Amino acid sequence: MLEHMTGELQYPRQGVHEISATEYCFSSAARIRRALLEHTVDGRDFHGEIFKSLNLRGDESILNIGTGDGLDEVRLAVEFGHKGRIVGVDLPTPGEEFSDRFILAEMDLENAVVTNVESRPGDAERLPFDDNE
Repeated sequence: MLEHMTGELQYPRQGVHEISATEYCFSSAARIRRALLEHTVDGRDFHGEIFKSLNLRGDESILNIGTGDGLDEVRLAVEFGHKGRIVGVDLPTPGEEFSDRFILAEMDLENAVVTNVESRPGDAERLPFDDNE
């Protein structure tokens, strides 16, 4: 699924009409991918631009509230080489096994042998961490 191009990991480009729910483990992933492509201007990588603009040292602890599928955290660790702890927190969907949402992210992390990324169920108003963590 990922291709190496000029030293960066990139997802192959896909047209909106080329996306089929059967390509994904979950139809929600296909809907998310379709929405991203429909709202991307000229194929710009807005998340990548934001990551670069943060000027991270590479060892900071990062918390992403509203992680979705966890792929932003994967990009930070794998593509951008971030070595600090990266935690994604999101609300579980009723009737959903929370870990199922992260299957693609987990596969990418395992293939890259990255261990500094984790995903946790939680609410932004009641984060699942001890005080001062």
